[in-house]
Amino acid sequence: MTDLRTEELDFVIPDSCIATQPASPRDSARLMVVPLDGSAVQHRVVRDLPEILDSDDTLVLNHTRVLPARFHTKRHDSGGGVEGLFLQDVNGRWQCFLKAGGRLTPGLKLDWFEGQHLVLDEPADEGWWVRPEPAGSPEELLAAGGATPLPPYIRKARKDRAESFADATDRDWYQTVFGDGRAASVAAPTASLHLTPELLQQFNTLRVELEVGAGTFKPVTTDRLADHPMHTERCHVPRATLEALPQATRRIAVGTTALRTLESLPSPLPTEDWSAETDLLIMPGHTFRWADGLLTNFHLARSTLLALVAAFTGIDRLRDLYDEAVQEGYRFHSYGDAMLLLPGDHA
Repeated sequence: MTDLRTEELDFVIPDSCIATQPASPRDSARLMVVPLDGSAVQHRVVRDLPEILDSDDTLVLNHTRVLPARFHTKRHDSGGGVEGLFLQDVNGRWQCFLKAGGRLTPGLKLDWFEGQHLVLDEPADEGWWVRPEPAGSPEELLAAGGATPLPPYIRKARKDRAESFADATDRDWYQTVFGDGRAASVAAPTASLHLTPELLQQFNTLRVELEVGAGTFKPVTTDRLADHPMHTERCHVPRATLEALPQATRRIAVGTTALRTLESLPSPLPTEDWSAETDLLIMPGHTFRWADGLLTNFHLARSTLLALVAAFTGIDRLRDLYDEAVQEGYRFHSYGDAMLLLPGDHA
């Protein structure tokens, strides 16, 4: 692995480049095509993928679904607002990030919706452990009382621009058209948001699942990237995918989550369904085993996602590509445009 200094992942993205809503239709998003053989970059749109990729290329898709994991409550004792983000459910207790104006203490009762409450148990390693009262599953309760867990930079950009969209609209926008896995992610596999049923019909596809956690947005604060405490996420690969992977001609991971799932697979490949937790950190120097190319969005500075993309391109070329994207007016981050890292001499 390259001993990458975190400062090498620093760059400035103008606030005007942050997308606050997706392209419409989805496949009209712009696409920067980056041949990994070093040949010239092309500027296309996502719907051009059938012209760019080979007919026997295989797209690897993360089928997870996004929970409406953000919620707003009020303290039962004072009425003060407490904002939360659901992280995981462990035997009926929920781990959540909580943001409040005052001090939070064990036993505090939060009023949520229609007689539903959350009671604070104890601090967790990150956030708090809380219990829903009455008890209920996260899927059921968050569907009724939650909101789309948009990244903070989108919410800030909307506020700065005085933009407002109904949560029902974001629930549609921030979900892939094909996701049929467990609703367990608190962030979308955003590269997949560009894909339409019509596009998917033109490709071979393979299924994986990775439950995207809040750690995906966590900035790197260590001086050396290798010292960053990588977040852990649960992933699953079905037997059919494991059997098909070795036969695939070229495997294009759609998004960093699909790619991390592939690269986390053990060797030799399992012969049955595989589930595990991964904390794999991919950075320059990584040898890819199962991903030949990558479709991805434009990422935050000082992020592990940016380091992952640099593992394909090298950090210097990636900085040049991002500078070009800014100059060309590409839209950045979760609702933004896409980049295709294209293997071989196909362009």
